[in-house]
Amino acid sequence: MNKIFFFTVFFLTTISSCSIKNKATNYNFKSPKNLKEAALIINKNIQPEWVTLRGQIKIENELEEIKLNVNIKNKKDSLIWASIYLPIGIELGRVNITKDSIYIINRVEKTFTSRKISFIEKYFATKISFSELNNILLGMVKIDNNLIDFKKVEDEYSVSTEKGIYNLSINKGNISSIKFTNILNDRIFCFFSEHKRVQDNIFPFKIQLKIESTDNFEATLNYLNIKLEKPKKLVFNIPEGYVRNE
Repeated sequence: MNKIFFFTVFFLTTISSCSIKNKATNYNFKSPKNLKEAALIINKNIQPEWVTLRGQIKIENELEEIKLNVNIKNKKDSLIWASIYLPIGIELGRVNITKDSIYIINRVEKTFTSRKISFIEKYFATKISFSELNNILLGMVKIDNNLIDFKKVEDEYSVSTEKGIYNLSINKGNISSIKFTNILNDRIFCFFSEHKRVQDNIFPFKIQLKIESTDNFEATLNYLNIKLEKPKKLVFNIPEGYVRNE
């Protein structure tokens, strides 16, 4: 499996539980006075039980740019299902992630991959759980009690933890960006914009992921259609004749 395809899988599956509807957003934001209050604002959103979405993603590295369509179905804290396909409708691959495993069907190469969820930690050289995969890159961030620092930087509040730096918009209280550095000193950035209100939560309509390393990588996802409902069916069958990718 080539690196661009895996980065696509990673990016899509980590943002899958974010839900957006095109509604006007009215903010009722009380500025935090200290580190604890800022952490409470970051942790305020609650993930929906089921989300089905359709979107478009642009993947870029130093050599190429790829534009793809995606369908993603997510069950809170337990399952991420995704189909990746070309704008003309040809499916390139399908992904199924559970709390302990990741399964990938590559229709281009007629192969399938099965790995433990820890494979993602090794690939990106950073410790990350299934729940964090489900939350960190979608504006529904949850941070623990390992808080280090809180300060105002220009038009944002900055919250530092052992895992990374979280920035909050001063005027709206939304997460605007997250920054991490892994053990290889790769820098990982997540940017969130075009926020909309969905029921009692506010979510980013546009999500960007940027990785600065020996192989630089950027991806941008724009949501087109989101439904907060349980899908009628989830199909993930490995076709006959496909070869296991070790």
